[in-house]
Order: sequence, then C-alpha cells, then structure tokens
Amino acid sequence: MISYIFKNKTKNILMIVFTVLYIISSDFFTGFYYSITRQIPISFYEISGVVAFALILVYMFTLKRQYRLKEWLFPVAFAILTAMSIYSLVTNIVYHITSQQYHYFMYYESITSYASYVFAIIAYVFCFIGSIKNFKNDVFLKIGVIIKIVGTVLTTVIAVIMEFIAMGGMEYFENIDETYRTYVYGSMFQTVVKWILSLFFFVGILLLTSNKKSEYIDITPYVEERKAKKEAKKAARLEAKQQEEAKLNAPVPEIPDGSWRCMACGKILPDSENKCDCGYKK
Repeated sequence: MISYIFKNKTKNILMIVFTVLYIISSDFFTGFYYSITRQIPISFYEISGVVAFALILVYMFTLKRQYRLKEWLFPVAFAILTAMSIYSLVTNIVYHITSQQYHYFMYYESITSYASYVFAIIAYVFCFIGSIKNFKNDVFLKIGVIIKIVGTVLTTVIAVIMEFIAMGGMEYFENIDETYRTYVYGSMFQTVVKWILSLFFFVGILLLTSNKKSEYIDITPYVEERKAKKEAKKAARLEAKQQEEAKLNAPVPEIPDGSWRCMACGKILPDSENKCDCGYKK
C-alpha cells in the first residue's frame, strides 16, 4: 500500500525531475570533482545532503515495488535534513561568536541565517512527522513544506535587500570593473538558479500533498504481476536449459553409408548434397 498522494502520475514525474535537478545543482558534484582533481576530501555534510535526496528519489522510482524499510525512506531523509540544519545553525552561531571582525552588517546577516535554519528545522520536523507511518498524517507534511517555502523566500528576500543596501545599492553594480562583470553576474545567476531549484523540490512535495484525499493505493497487483513475470522468465530459462541438456545427452544416430552429418544442425544428408539447409557446407 502507498499513500494517495502518489496517485497522480504527472505530479510523481515532476517530483522526480525536481529531485534530480536539486541533486545535480548541489555542492556534492563540485566537491567530488575537487576530491579527484585536487585531492581534497569531500565533506560529510555534502554527502549527507545527497543521501537524503537520493532516498526520496529511490522511493519515487520504486512506488510500485514492495520491500523492507520502504516506508522509512522519506522519514530518514527528513531526519538527515533536520540534523544538517541543526549542525549548520550551531556552527554558524559558534563562528559569529568567535569572529574577530563582527560588525553591524554581519550581525543582521547572522539573524537572517539563524532564521532560515530555524525555519528549516521546524519544517523538516513537520515533514518527518507527516511522512512516518506511510504518510498517515500527511497534513503535517504539507504544513512542513509550506513553512520551508515561506521561510526560504522571506529570509532570502530580507538578506538580499540588506546586502544590496550594504554594498551601496545600484552604485555597486555601476562601478563593477568590466573584467569582473561577467563573473559577478554569472555567479549571481548560478546562485539564483540553485535557489529556485531548491524551492522546486518542496513545490514538488506540495503538489503531491494537494491531491484529493482518498483511499490508499494497493500495489499488490503490480507486485504479483512482476512476480509472475519473474517466475515465467525463470521457468523459460529452466526449460531452455533442460532442452539443451537433453539435446546434448541424446544418442547420436549412426550415419548410413553414402551419407554425412551436418556439424551445425545434426541433419543427415546424402553425399550428393554438399550443403545443408542451415547453410553449413560439407
């Protein structure tokens, strides 16, 4: 049985696409590249983030399959994300407390970063509760993703406004050196794309939870059909093996005088024929 939130195929596909895009845009692949080219170990934090979203991706790809621990893939993913957000919050607090160059902008910046992590922690806890017991309390999942989306947008907008003012407004962009302008705008574009993709992932979950509440989906027919096909293939392979063994163990017929046996198919042919119907030549 799977939750009714997965009954819409289009939304399921969008969820898969958004998750894949999020993983691709994460820092994991950059860290993996540097670990190979520059011998810099990839951080456990980056690996954990990919693992969390990979678990969700595995669940989406195996909706019609039944296996142990399937119901825990989503909850474990949100538990990992919760732990990562708590870790980030604590490390940021420690950094700002011990920083030697703590100024007013850094103070306001730290507040927005703290707020974003707090929003994330609350959101992931709600998502965890909403995804356990096979999404029995999916309303919590919906509340969680809404908190995450609203919190991300709100803190990002405030942070951007504060940074814009701190840099001097439009004067900063007008005074960017021509040599670095492409790099600056390119970096800004990449950041915006990454931010949008992170939101799309949660929008995908929100779309799933927007399905009209109904009975759970019974995946037993799919499981039984897959099992029947597997058994049929197994039986076909066994039969083919038995036929091959029977053919190999069959007694070899004697070749009459004035005849020859085809080495390819075993057919007995008269000496007057130099080629078998199968194409083998004497």
